[in-house]
Amino acid sequence: MLDFNTLLTGLLIFAARIAGVSIGTIRVIVTVQGRSVIAFFLGIIEVLIWIAVVSTVIHKINPQPVTVFRGDGMRGPVGELYIACRRRELKRLLDIVKAEDPDAFYITEMARDVSKAGRSP
Repeated sequence: MLDFNTLLTGLLIFAARIAGVSIGTIRVIVTVQGRSVIAFFLGIIEVLIWIAVVSTVIHKINPQPVTVFRGDGMRGPVGELYIACRRRELKRLLDIVKAEDPDAFYITEMARDVSKAGRSP
């Protein structure tokens, strides 16, 4: 299901790409006319738009896979998170966990196989 944030991000990326291609076209025209200073600044704007779009896309497609379980512990409600991450990301992830809850209890174990199963309707 498509949520509002995803739709808005898609529309912003679409608009940014239209602006970037338009600026690129204008840059080529002014380059042919010999206005290299204007072409230079238009090129910088074009590249900045491209970098913004690519970084937004990369940021959106790299979510951290987390499964949340809610339960009742000995001292009340608890949340249990199952997180699949690469070993090289573990230290950074544990730093985030400790910053959020210094008393958090965690267990790390090696995952043999990780697979994303399809959702049922």
